[in-house]
Amino acid sequence: MISRRTVILAAASALATLTLAGCSFSCSIGEKTASSSEMNSQLTDSYEQRTGIPLTSVDCPEVKAEVGEQFSCTGTNERDIDLDIDGKVTSADEPDDKIKFRWNVVRATAPGELYSTAARKSLERQSGRPLKSVTCPDRIPIREGAEVHCTVETADGEQLSATLTLTDLDGGFRINVDQSGSVPADTSGA
Repeated sequence: MISRRTVILAAASALATLTLAGCSFSCSIGEKTASSSEMNSQLTDSYEQRTGIPLTSVDCPEVKAEVGEQFSCTGTNERDIDLDIDGKVTSADEPDDKIKFRWNVVRATAPGELYSTAARKSLERQSGRPLKSVTCPDRIPIREGAEVHCTVETADGEQLSATLTLTDLDGGFRINVDQSGSVPADTSGA
């Protein structure tokens, strides 16, 4: 078993966004709505200001200038973390032509390659032996306790089954290699 706190540097700061609550921004209203482009721009700025990580894409709807109005956006940050972001209008000030919002990341998925690379390095460091590869699913949900199945290939070509378990929202994980030997056969697509 590989120990806790193997940190994936490329993803750690990106995953920390999940712990942010109560982030807010404001934008101008026209015709009692905030346009999709204004929402995208303001959320992009707010996200980078709070996390230090730019969003490379974001898609928000037009939002009514009504307190309590809820909205959902999707985005991807520069670490290739896919995000679902929910928000709510907290105030609508017509004389100032401003709406204020609060937002939270409610779901994130990371590229499996981030974990594959970090798991390989960690297993090699722990065992003192080189590995040919560690292969995990293409996308991994970022939530504490999430488990994914990976394949470990040793330098001599032996394939082992492994379970990677996320231990926190900051990139920490534990990987357990099945010590029985081989990878179970895949019967799902036969």
